[in-house]
Amino acid sequence: PSGASEWAIQGYASTWSGVKSVAVDPDGCVLAAGNFYTTLTLGAFSLSATRVGSCLAKVDAGGNVVWVASMTGDSGVYALDVAVDSAGNATVVGKTDGEIAEFGVTHSGMGMDGFVAKYDAAGVLQWAVYLGGASSDYATAVAVDEVGDALVVGRFEGTALFGTHSETALIADAFLAKFSGSNGDCLWVATGGGSAGVDDGRGVALSPAGDVFV
Repeated sequence: PSGASEWAIQGYASTWSGVKSVAVDPDGCVLAAGNFYTTLTLGAFSLSATRVGSCLAKVDAGGNVVWVASMTGDSGVYALDVAVDSAGNATVVGKTDGEIAEFGVTHSGMGMDGFVAKYDAAGVLQWAVYLGGASSDYATAVAVDEVGDALVVGRFEGTALFGTHSETALIADAFLAKFSGSNGDCLWVATGGGSAGVDDGRGVALSPAGDVFV
């Protein structure tokens, strides 16, 4: 590759929009996760939200928008990262202080909570889960292992639920949680932090041997 531009696409929003994270699938398609305010037009697709909404878009190797999945609700929704597995499934993480309509999952939190959502290669939602409690919690980054399980990092305050796992932070602590790729169940959670300030998980990567680095 010479670094020459091959194609570019642009989304059109009534107020603002932006891409937060991209990943590339085995076929060379780009999965882009981003956010917009009120309305967004991307290729032939038009989205709308009452406040800040998020979307996941698949763009083929020629720069054509294949599909767009919307994530909107009664409050703000913010996609923060996306990762793709060997089958082309995409896992998106982020945060919301409301209920995301497209997920069809009851949001019982009382503050800003994180979310993890998996879409198949055709853009169909496979599962979605929330994580957190009554304070400010969010999922910042995600990596997917060789069997399709999702490793998610972020931050939580107070007592937070990760599936059936309950964790309590000293002030605001970082977390690393593993979610089953098949159904979204939380398999385990590791936390880290101290009593002197805020601790935050902002990036995650996997080694070829499956070791996790945060």
